[in-house]
Amino acid sequence: MKSNLFLAVFVTLLIAACGKTPQPVSVSSVTIAPASLSITEGETRILSVTILPEDATDQTVSWTSDNPSVATVADGEVTAVAVGNAIITATAGGKSAMCNVTVSKEEKPLVFNKYLTFTSEGSTTISLIIDGSNTPVLYYSTDAITWSLWDYSKLSFDSQHPLYLCGDNPDGFSTKRGYSWFFATGDNYAATGDIMSLISYDRDITVIPSERCFYFLFDSRYGTGLTAAPYLPATTLTKSCYSYMFVGCNALVSAPPLPALSLSEACYEGMFCDCTSLEVAPELPAKSLGESCYSMMFRGCTSLKRAPELPATSMATGCYAAMFYQCTGLEYAPALPATSLAVACYSGMFHGCTSLEVAPELPATSMATGCYAAMFYECKSLASPPDLPATSLAEACYDCMFSDCISLTISPDLPATSLAKNCYNYMFNRSGLTFAPEIHATELAESCCFGMFYDCTHLQGSPDLPATSLAQSCYQCMFAGCSALTSPPSLPATTLAVACYAGMFNRCKSLTYAPELPATSLEEGCYSGMFEHCSRLSQVTCMATDISAMDCITFWLRGVPASGTFIKAKEMDNWPTGAAGIPEGWTILDIE
Repeated sequence: MKSNLFLAVFVTLLIAACGKTPQPVSVSSVTIAPASLSITEGETRILSVTILPEDATDQTVSWTSDNPSVATVADGEVTAVAVGNAIITATAGGKSAMCNVTVSKEEKPLVFNKYLTFTSEGSTTISLIIDGSNTPVLYYSTDAITWSLWDYSKLSFDSQHPLYLCGDNPDGFSTKRGYSWFFATGDNYAATGDIMSLISYDRDITVIPSERCFYFLFDSRYGTGLTAAPYLPATTLTKSCYSYMFVGCNALVSAPPLPALSLSEACYEGMFCDCTSLEVAPELPAKSLGESCYSMMFRGCTSLKRAPELPATSMATGCYAAMFYQCTGLEYAPALPATSLAVACYSGMFHGCTSLEVAPELPATSMATGCYAAMFYECKSLASPPDLPATSLAEACYDCMFSDCISLTISPDLPATSLAKNCYNYMFNRSGLTFAPEIHATELAESCCFGMFYDCTHLQGSPDLPATSLAQSCYQCMFAGCSALTSPPSLPATTLAVACYAGMFNRCKSLTYAPELPATSLEEGCYSGMFEHCSRLSQVTCMATDISAMDCITFWLRGVPASGTFIKAKEMDNWPTGAAGIPEGWTILDIE
């Protein structure tokens, strides 16, 4: 009986014990391994976490990064995003642990598969000259296998021992901050390969990354010259990117291709300046031009005989300015199809091309300021000028266009009836003209014909000048120095302007009579020096009755013969005598 009672009590106590709720176990610590981590961009690593005690009730871990732009974390996996520092935190049961993560840039092994090769028939040394704050990163090698960082000091090479150069300059070899160029001494040398290997040694690049990128790169004016130029593959150019790149390379015979179809400001400016041995110019396929893009490109290339084709039909400011300046061997000019011109677009284009005999056609009928200024200046063999069909002119559009063209005996027609400031200024100065073109203009502008035929010593006949309304200095010095001129043009204007005829016939030593001057009231400087040193002049007719304007007749008859006839208005009785009046010794006749 007692045993049954004991069993019942035991069972009851056992049942009570099994129904009791267990107590939770708290987290005492959390640790992360490793506690610090260094990885490179793009890498991933797994962090491990330890929670104590092992029987802690809450085993859930949350992960955070204080700088997810540098490193992110998900379930313990860390991903390096960018260079920098981040703290990865793991939290469990209210306890935390941290891992310091440092992300660095991936260090790739250098693989130099693009480079320039420098060779020389003799022995040559080369260094890099730095101007400004530009410091390009360059590597050199003597076997194209083992490479070293170049400190720009002298390196030597010859035909048996080439020098290899390449670079890592994604922002440009030279920039607006400064530029660098190779300085070579010894024998002439060749540089072959892709020029863009100075920008990247392992990538093909056709986009120039900076302004002035290769500015003056092979400047040989003070050192050894280049005989062969590297390949220039860029199709996207920048301002002044190739400016003066090969200046003074007087051993360079042919130029590299230039494939760009759209040009930037001054991109080829002076590129082959003073390359005196250059015989073959590159093709220039671009139809979209930039300001001054070809300016002085072949200046001083005295061996160049034929110019490249220029297909562009729309111009930019100064685009061809002085392009072939002093190309004394140039015999063939390119066609110039443009009908829409820009400021100074052809200015000085063929200046000093002394072998050029035939000018290209110029079809444009609307001008721009200075568009043809000095275009054929000093083209001493030019005998056939282009037609000039424009009837609407612009300031200085023909300024000095045919100056010093001593073989030019005939001139183009000038159909314009309305002139612009300086439009014919010194247009035929010192040319070989024997007869002047007709000037149809009746609307003049300031200095429009200033010095137009200055020192044309073969000019015998003058054009009619039909304008009756004058402008300041409009005909000033127009025929000065025309020592063969025997018949002057009529001057019908009765209302004058400041300096309108000043020096007009100065030194016309064959002129025997002056055109009748019908104006009665003179303007400041209007006749100043007009017939000065006309050593055969013997007759002047002037109807002026008011000569009070400042300097209106100053020296107008200085240097004329000691005898002659001066015909004046009868009512005008206060003419002074001498060089600034009626010459002493001349007979005076009055007319009603």
